[in-house]
Amino acid sequence: MIALKPDLFIVNTSSRFSEKPLEAAKKLEEVGIPTLMLSMPKDPFSAPQEATKLLGKVFNKEERAEEISDFLDKQFALVSKKNLPDKAEKPTVYQEKGSGSKDEYDSTGIQDGWGSIIQYVGGDNIAVGHVGETSKIDPEYLITTDPNYIFVTGHLGYLTPAEAQESMDNTVGQYIQRTGWDKLSAVQNKDVYTFFHDHARNYFTFYPTQKIAKILYPEEFQDLDPDANLKEFYEKFMLLDYEDGVWFYKLGESLDE
Repeated sequence: MIALKPDLFIVNTSSRFSEKPLEAAKKLEEVGIPTLMLSMPKDPFSAPQEATKLLGKVFNKEERAEEISDFLDKQFALVSKKNLPDKAEKPTVYQEKGSGSKDEYDSTGIQDGWGSIIQYVGGDNIAVGHVGETSKIDPEYLITTDPNYIFVTGHLGYLTPAEAQESMDNTVGQYIQRTGWDKLSAVQNKDVYTFFHDHARNYFTFYPTQKIAKILYPEEFQDLDPDANLKEFYEKFMLLDYEDGVWFYKLGESLDE
């Protein structure tokens, strides 16, 4: 990296910030190359905008940065204006990272990441106050609580549509085969959904935020179209095509639907 002589080393702390980037930053500093750390997980509803404005200053693209930031602010406002966290009665929700299996539970979000989104959209996160140091929920408690909705968050990589469908079916398929899951209301009603895990801490956080809000409160968000808003974001600001991605999956549905 030093041989390339970069003017700046940029690190997104949402990418499981470890000792290696810190070590690299120290070595770069020794030869006069500064490091810019963007704390995306700090607040998924404002950190991307702050990072964008900062990068706008760095690259002398402040007007473009303001345009992106304003777009994101407006997307979150479509949900926040409903004051969903203040609702007296909220649907119950369980979220789990999609790296588990039929026999092994994975971690669940509570205070940050997906936990923040669930709170933001007025969901009653059943894991809050019931998860220990492992960040894994007790299976018996989950079955007894019987959440209304289940969200599995994972990563597909670069797959063809057919491969993506198979991966989704296998992941969610293993989860719903767990002991007692066949009795869960969310499974019986096919209210089990999948999102890309890192979308809880990047520029696309507005998409699962809107999508989950609409799932939990369909009557209040009849006119909200999260997919159209995500497509608009891609058309305005991204180099890739919106159609190239898999953004959402519901149990029992085809990705082509």
